[in-house]
Amino acid sequence: MSIKKVGGVSITYRSFPSQNESFEVQKSSDYGLQVAEAIQNEWFKRNGASCRYYDQRDEFHKRRMYANGMQGTAKYKTYFAVNGDMSHLNLDWRIVPVIPKYCDILINGIAQREFSVRARAIDPTSVKERIEKKENLEKDMMTKDFIVEAKNQLGVTLGSVPVDKIPESKEELDVQMELEYKPGIEVSNELAIATVFEENSYNQIVRRRIEKDIVEVGVGVGKHRYTPNDGIKIDYVDPANLIWSYTEDPYFQDCFYFGEYKNVNLSEVYKEYPNLSPEQREILNGISSSWNNYYELNFNGQNRDTLDGKLGLLYFNYKTSREKIWKKKKNSKGGSKIISKTTDFIYKGAGDADFEKLTKIEEVWFEGVLVLGTNILLEWEVCKNMVKEKSNLSKALPNYIVNAPKMYKGFIDSTVNRIIPFADDIQMSWLKLQQIKQRVVPDGQYIDIDGITGINLGSGNAYTIEDALNMYFQTGSVIGRSSTSGGEFNNGKVPIQEVRHSSGQDKISSLWNSIQISMDMIAQATGINQAIDGSNPDKNSLVGIQKMAAYSSNVATRHILEASMFITRELAKCISTRISDVLQFSQSKNDLIQKISSLNVESLESIKKLYLHDFAIFIELVPDEEERAKLEGDISFEIQAGNLGVEDKYAIMGIKNIKLATKYLSVRKKKRMDEMQSRKMEEIQAQTEGNMQSAQAASQSKAQLIQLEGQSKAQVETARIEGEIRKMQMEVEFKKQLMQIEFDYNMQLKGIEVQGMTNKEAMKEDRKDERTKLQATQQSKLVEQRKKDLPSINFESTNDSLDAFSLGEFEPR
Repeated sequence: MSIKKVGGVSITYRSFPSQNESFEVQKSSDYGLQVAEAIQNEWFKRNGASCRYYDQRDEFHKRRMYANGMQGTAKYKTYFAVNGDMSHLNLDWRIVPVIPKYCDILINGIAQREFSVRARAIDPTSVKERIEKKENLEKDMMTKDFIVEAKNQLGVTLGSVPVDKIPESKEELDVQMELEYKPGIEVSNELAIATVFEENSYNQIVRRRIEKDIVEVGVGVGKHRYTPNDGIKIDYVDPANLIWSYTEDPYFQDCFYFGEYKNVNLSEVYKEYPNLSPEQREILNGISSSWNNYYELNFNGQNRDTLDGKLGLLYFNYKTSREKIWKKKKNSKGGSKIISKTTDFIYKGAGDADFEKLTKIEEVWFEGVLVLGTNILLEWEVCKNMVKEKSNLSKALPNYIVNAPKMYKGFIDSTVNRIIPFADDIQMSWLKLQQIKQRVVPDGQYIDIDGITGINLGSGNAYTIEDALNMYFQTGSVIGRSSTSGGEFNNGKVPIQEVRHSSGQDKISSLWNSIQISMDMIAQATGINQAIDGSNPDKNSLVGIQKMAAYSSNVATRHILEASMFITRELAKCISTRISDVLQFSQSKNDLIQKISSLNVESLESIKKLYLHDFAIFIELVPDEEERAKLEGDISFEIQAGNLGVEDKYAIMGIKNIKLATKYLSVRKKKRMDEMQSRKMEEIQAQTEGNMQSAQAASQSKAQLIQLEGQSKAQVETARIEGEIRKMQMEVEFKKQLMQIEFDYNMQLKGIEVQGMTNKEAMKEDRKDERTKLQATQQSKLVEQRKKDLPSINFESTNDSLDAFSLGEFEPR
């Protein structure tokens, strides 16, 4: 170990300590100081006039100055100066804002891209629920006919979803699971992340600054942390102040330390660390000016930040590992108990059947604070609230999220850095143009005095030079003589001739072409062509060609968008884990629950259970104009082809995920084509059945005609036979009637005859009875006559008459 001490600044050349040391050793201040001095040695050691930290800081500062059109003009003035003398120059040294224009196009274009943070629960319980949901839908698919029949016949819903929501294919099932299955726990986690983003103004401020850094300096940095007073915080970190361990990974995932340089007032240091000794305070009081002198921060008027009475503090995080040990003890009931132990726990060996030693290696991040230029370590301790994923508790995530999309072998390139040479060339050409314009001479006139001599205008006055110029400038005409007064040929017969000066026109054209070439080179280097630039649109270019060119520009600058989305996704992932920790352990969980539930009261119960779940975080980008235009073109084409309906268009365009929208388009297209094929088959079947029915109808008509003819003949024959039968029946009926009449008549005659005979016998009996009565009466009277001795009695009737009765009636017929 060696120490370089210059003017009070002490830089200790030290290597990193071994990470195999016990965790108790790693927690010691000596171990932390060795780590801090090793980091200081890598970044702040001065080799001649160079220092890794300040060299990188100056490089980033230069790129930012160019990005804002504020780069220094010294090198341009040096080019134009002759032996250092610029007294004869009168140029406008202001910078042509070419690079700021392209930076604004890139940064504003990326800022317009909307996105959503999506969470998917990946813990065993949530995965099981998702699988069960999918299996239920698969069962519904297989029993759809039975479910439909039960719904139509019995009005009972047997499926897990309504009938119209049952998918018909595996692809449709996958899309439906992505679009419609969203557990409340995932919605709650997304709301929680959105709440933290909103509180920290991430999308409005932090993300915009990170994207600006990616474009200008080539690296973007975000930081997440948790404090009991402020809760979960997201901070912007200036890449110029960031230090990191060497890496070739553009995502910085293999770095084992990160640090941040800050200038802090002495009073703030004394307030935060009141236990500093008097000797340490004395060192701190003198380190400010010594630091400025050591790094020559005021040398040659360079625009470097000086301490000016402040302290340069290095806030750093260092990753190491520790071994966690537990003792597993069996109890008398056959169970076991696990007890956490320190590293000095002694295990008796395999023969000890009652105890077992369990070990686990896990990552640990330390945080420390070093006063640069000294060996004063203000802080060294294990990071509080380390971020660990539930799926991998042995891995601890850093507080810094860094991405440099164009890094190679540790060198960070940027869009601005690529176009600096062309911007310098444009500036030089512009200054040259000014210089040439200052030397431009107007066109003049050549006057031949001999050509004017001896000309008489007829007024008696001599033709003077003034008269010739007045006539020339007023009318453009010139009077001259083709011969002299002596009759010789006059070489000055045209006394006034225009004298033209090129005045550097070719040089101006050449410089302008040089500017155009540099502009084209910038467009090539950045990928921003005229279609997205919009400064010089081609009126003859077709709209489709312009959209393709704009799409090409988006492809060329996609790495910037992907870097921004990577930082956003990783921050969201860490915030999701921190939210779970806050809800499980922190006393401020009620405040966080209240903030989140204020956006959606229905998610309150799910929010309280967030810490029980583990989530995978991903970013869902809203399609840009070119992607939407392409998707809409595909949809319109399919609609024209009849493969999609208008209602499908709005359903597809409402999906933010372009990949999912394309997949949904494919599913809807396949389903529509199946429906059309089924409908076509039904139409063909209906047409076939119609043709068969027509043929059958024709055959049936012919058969019916034959049948009708047979039936007609049969009916005629039947009618004839029936007529004859009816005739015979009528004859029989008539005969029966005649016989009945004859019988009735005979019966009547017989009755009359019998009646006559009966009457005759009755009359005979009656007459006999009357005679008997008369005889008796007469006998009585005779007896009475004899008894009474009466006169003789005349028994002859006075009323007897035979006029009304003829005995002929009793004669036989």
